[in-house]
Amino acid sequence: MWALSIFSYLRWFITLAVSTGVLVGSALAFIDAARHSSAVYEREGKKSKKIWLIMLGVALAFALFGFLGASGVTLTILAIAPAAVYWYGVRPDIQFDTGNKSQPKETVANKFWSNYWNKV
Repeated sequence: MWALSIFSYLRWFITLAVSTGVLVGSALAFIDAARHSSAVYEREGKKSKKIWLIMLGVALAFALFGFLGASGVTLTILAIAPAAVYWYGVRPDIQFDTGNKSQPKETVANKFWSNYWNKV
């Protein structure tokens, strides 16, 4: 019986760690999306700032409810997608926007792949 108790605590700890990470990641994504201007999103060909704030706000609410244990891990899992798309798909493009579209920007992904192919 004591093994069942240990696994129960382990499951609780892993759920708490994951939901805390998703909550923090969603909150930081929402704050970061709010600090960029609307023009940057349009210039980079992304969805509007308003749409991103709505999606990230809903993800933040889902992450908060998941953290509080309102639905187990279901809402936490649903909160991962918008935050991950923002962090890895939108933020690298809008982060270093200078307003000059005549020269291509050097994003983190572009830098990684160009360095990779130069070494091959």
